[in-house]
Amino acid sequence: MAKFLGIGLSTSPYICAYSWSGGWGTRQSAPTTLPNSITNRARFIANRAILTANDSSPYLNAWAWSDSGFGSKYSDPSTIPGSTAASFVGFNKKTSSIAVTNNTSPRIYAYPWSNGFGTKHTDPAAAVGSNAQGLAFRNSDTNDAIVVGQSSTPYLKAYPWSSSGFGTAYSDPSTLPAAQCYGGEFAPSGNAVAMGSSATGVRLYVYAWSSSGFGSKYANPATVPAGASQYPQFSPKGDYLIVGHSTTPFVSVYPWSDSTGFGTKLSNPSTTNGANTRDNAVNSEDIALGQSPNGVVSPVAVFPWSSSGFGTRYAEPSTTVDSAKTATAWGVTWNWNEYTLTANQQSFSLTGIAANLTKASSGTAYTITASQGSFTLTGTDASFQTGKTITASEGSFALTGVSANLKTGKTITASHGSFALTGSDADLFWTVAGDSYSIAVDPGAFNVLASETQFHVDRSVFCENGTISVTG
Repeated sequence: MAKFLGIGLSTSPYICAYSWSGGWGTRQSAPTTLPNSITNRARFIANRAILTANDSSPYLNAWAWSDSGFGSKYSDPSTIPGSTAASFVGFNKKTSSIAVTNNTSPRIYAYPWSNGFGTKHTDPAAAVGSNAQGLAFRNSDTNDAIVVGQSSTPYLKAYPWSSSGFGTAYSDPSTLPAAQCYGGEFAPSGNAVAMGSSATGVRLYVYAWSSSGFGSKYANPATVPAGASQYPQFSPKGDYLIVGHSTTPFVSVYPWSDSTGFGTKLSNPSTTNGANTRDNAVNSEDIALGQSPNGVVSPVAVFPWSSSGFGTRYAEPSTTVDSAKTATAWGVTWNWNEYTLTANQQSFSLTGIAANLTKASSGTAYTITASQGSFTLTGTDASFQTGKTITASEGSFALTGVSANLKTGKTITASHGSFALTGSDADLFWTVAGDSYSIAVDPGAFNVLASETQFHVDRSVFCENGTISVTG
């Protein structure tokens, strides 16, 4: 799937998007039906739609999305979320649910999503007590939750979440924030939740999280963000916490550990827009900042990102985000596939050029790797075993079989030539006798065709059980 950066703006067309490939690409055609007011947040969901939270009714908008860009606008929800500007929008992947915040009681509204808005969920029994300015969904195998930031004490409200909607509110954290909380996100592990804040001297609240709700507040970082923090976000692996804020350097990045909390703040980027950061979005390669206008450059700054920190800011796109340099980018969002493979006793298909995949939850990682080449893997069982790897170098390969339960020790290799191997038993081994190499199978017939029979170890495929066909 192609990669895109979506942007919510304070001026017409209020929403835009660019293709992305190591820098700004083509600006996509605007949707046929535009938002009718300021976009306060924009979010891609499940790579198939883009949502916006807006100032005017219907307050919540959605468009179909594909590699071709914006599709048709979805029908508005049958029950509009309140009667005041929507400030934030979020998505729960597990239950395919959307939530939006505003200042109309109960200040949090939620809808099931299935290629369109479903019937609004019942309001929570305990409403959010004041103006809601952000939310965070916990996406997990168990104990999903939603946390909402608000403008008066206790400044946070949290509920269990399921496909049925809101549960009974959790108890407030023992250490309350001291001021308005904004934005919010759970760590990928689900074991911590971060909220931005305007509280002087703190600016950022992060709490441990469990099935019981809020745990202890993590100690503040040694260097707190320099201004009100709008939207903290964890890196895809959960090893960094990124937060935009209202004063220079306008963004702060900290190493993160669920066990120990904040590490030492990383060096600042060499340059930003020099204006208040209203939103930020991070993927495995880049960080995007949505900012207030400064009259000089467009209100979006994007930087390459790695474990070493910020790289040099990308040059402006050829078609600028805002030619007048007067718009605020209130929302930035990536449409980006972050390494996912799931299957359980079902057939699956995986394709990609850089499929460095790992198991999403904590524990032992399951890995499929490929280098500098496309590949396709198909099978009836995706129950991968620890440490089992399929590799290819500088070329494409295809593997098919009745079982993808891979094991080590079975090797087929070739160098300087094509080969084909077929057989009724893929339990192959090879032996060394002097300078000669051989491939054997027992029992069953096989054929080997190659332009060179002096094989070398540089390509490996492992398989257990069933018929296999290998070409390459």
